[in-house]
Amino acid sequence: MKHSHSIALSLALLTASFSSAQTQAHEPRVAQQDSLLRSFQTPPSSAKLRCYWWWLNGHTTKATITRDLTEMQHKGYGGVLLVDANGANQTGNRDVPAGPLFASPAWTELYLHALKTADQLGLEITLNITSGWNLGAPWVKPENASKLLTFSRTTVAANTPANTKLPMPPLRATSTARSLSSPTRSIKVPSSPAKTPPASPSPS
Repeated sequence: MKHSHSIALSLALLTASFSSAQTQAHEPRVAQQDSLLRSFQTPPSSAKLRCYWWWLNGHTTKATITRDLTEMQHKGYGGVLLVDANGANQTGNRDVPAGPLFASPAWTELYLHALKTADQLGLEITLNITSGWNLGAPWVKPENASKLLTFSRTTVAANTPANTKLPMPPLRATSTARSLSSPTRSIKVPSSPAKTPPASPSPS
């Protein structure tokens, strides 16, 4: 009889221990799920949206900066990538009036205002350190700016005079007026035998 009580007690202790272990294992999972749900409902700043923030042609003001950043913060954004560049005149649109020159004292004052306002709102600002699509700034001279390499091909006969004028390589159809007015120069004129000799002119 004592043996029977002993077995019943052991089984009761084993069941209680197993139940306790299940509860302890279940609690971390529930906590993780609750934490994940809270993160979706109220995302941390590192998980919030970022967006491009264009200062078209540098045309902005302190009031505009404050309004933009405040609205972004109200809409749940976590920060912006600031890009000062034009481009409003694409596809036939009108130019945006020019604002302060990129990185000039007046522009820097606006930028510092943006940083201060963003800090007060808990937003992050990342700066694209250029004005335009290519690395550089308005004070970079054309000869030091990014360049486009283009070429043309001309077939000539063996007895063609050496001073033959070669055609200008074509410019891309997407080139802007500024790039068309940029200086161009010849780099090299290589030559190689044609695989198929040009046809001889027919006798008259």
